[in-house]
Amino acid sequence: MQSLRNAVGGEQSRLGLQPDLTVLGKLIGGGMPIGAIGGNAELLRLTAATTDGHLAHSGTFNGHLTAMAAGAVTLRHLDAPAIDHLDQAARHLADAITVAAADAGIPATVTRAGSILNVHFTPIAPVNAEQARTATALPRALHLTLLLDGIYTTRRGMINLSTAMDAADLDRAARAYADAFHRLAR
Repeated sequence: MQSLRNAVGGEQSRLGLQPDLTVLGKLIGGGMPIGAIGGNAELLRLTAATTDGHLAHSGTFNGHLTAMAAGAVTLRHLDAPAIDHLDQAARHLADAITVAAADAGIPATVTRAGSILNVHFTPIAPVNAEQARTATALPRALHLTLLLDGIYTTRRGMINLSTAMDAADLDRAARAYADAFHRLAR
């Protein structure tokens, strides 16, 4: 469980966890296609070519210089103030989305882990995967309706904020959600 966008040490540090292995995705490459695994030396040694019977791994982008350069720049800018800014922006947008859904008469909640949000068409925030599954067409309809206003989310309702977003971007997103909910209510 790792999300560098939620804390300087990732979500695991925010939750006080010390995992055996940490898997990092494309954020460490500045959005470029790259990933990494970190952990204790004993476990990582199992993947070393010098270890008999090692667990072989390969990848098209292993050690890709462009991704590593983009990642170095990204990680220099993703500091505690930037993460705090993302968290505050996500809280603001989550509140605006919740209000917009209520104004349109649509039962919806927003769950959030730092700057990662998800809209659920449930009156109460889900606490497990089963509750999070929505058997209606509303999540996909919301996704398509938001696209009309230039707002891209996943079809399941997930939103990831970026440090490049400013107050005007967040206001635009909040207005697009309000418009989308009203369209769906009709």
